[in-house]
Amino acid sequence: MIFYSFGKRIKNFVKIKIISILNSNKVISEEATSKNGIVIFYYPSGKIRAECTYRNNVLEGVSKHFFEDGKVRVKENYKNGKLEGLSKYYFENGQVEFEKYFKNGLLKYKNQFDKEGNLINKK
Repeated sequence: MIFYSFGKRIKNFVKIKIISILNSNKVISEEATSKNGIVIFYYPSGKIRAECTYRNNVLEGVSKHFFEDGKVRVKENYKNGKLEGLSKYYFENGQVEFEKYFKNGLLKYKNQFDKEGNLINKK
């Protein structure tokens, strides 16, 4: 499938469900009744806000959230709808702000860093 946004070719996808995002970055309409494959969320500006993979309406695999300038904001992994493994949260400058490790949806540890990449808190 080829996806177009505002008349411009964006990307080729094997499977996609499109969700419309308007005012306040809230989902206000959905074009599909079930989510399977890659679901892309957008800022009102048309830039990608998040790319998430679903299987039977449940988050599965890597989920990425972006700042409006396109830099990665959050990278998480899901298994059966629950956070699993290492999740990373970034400052706008690209440095890691938090590293969180999840097992079956439960937080096992968390590291916090400053904007220069120095570890400032470990739990």
